[in-house]
Amino acid sequence: MLKVINMPEIGTYSTTMGGTNVNINYKINGNKECITTFCYLGKLFEFKMSRWSKQGWTPFVTKFHEKHNDSSIYGSSSMDDDGTPSISVTPEQLVNIIVKSSQDVFKYVDMLLNEHQKHILDYSVWYREKYPNPTTYEEYIQLVGCHCIVHSQFLSGRVVWNVIPFT
Repeated sequence: MLKVINMPEIGTYSTTMGGTNVNINYKINGNKECITTFCYLGKLFEFKMSRWSKQGWTPFVTKFHEKHNDSSIYGSSSMDDDGTPSISVTPEQLVNIIVKSSQDVFKYVDMLLNEHQKHILDYSVWYREKYPNPTTYEEYIQLVGCHCIVHSQFLSGRVVWNVIPFT
């Protein structure tokens, strides 16, 4: 059973987005939610990574450990004889998993920026509709990244619309 983090874990890290160095501020809450804020192209954005998997935390962490298998940093996952996954992580390792996963989300966003530039929001809407059920860690990261882009309206026109009355 995973221990819940008792208080928010707050920190920062740097990443690259679209060729620009960006400082990411994060806050990890006891429910494994990671809220990140950052400034990109002069605008402040917030990515909320509140649900890593529709199936719950265990499938996500199991796939995470398949990709990132340094047990001293991230803990470990195994399968019991009956096929039930078992997770062994300390509270510190839990924070490391969430931070690394959020870093992977930003790495994916950088990949999207390099490929799709200003069409990143359209791509993210398309991806979420086409691939809603991830089965690998990479697919989880892709879906979470696209959720973040859509929910934050990342690089949208940010147009304030005036109502045009029909007369």
